[in-house]
Amino acid sequence: MKTFFDQLKNAYPKAPKIHLILDQGSYNTSKDTQKAAKESGIEVHCFPPSPNLNPIER
Repeated sequence: MKTFFDQLKNAYPKAPKIHLILDQGSYNTSKDTQKAAKESGIEVHCFPPSPNLNPIER
């Protein structure tokens, strides 16, 4: 994810802040991902769980 965040920052060098919307996968919500996003100046937002779309989240 750190590499991806760096690529996003390089693709949008003039953006004051990048907002990234992700699902609630464990790799997206991990402390390492959150730390890498913060270091890269990217704000990560996660969708709320949806029991209607994903029965395992009930």
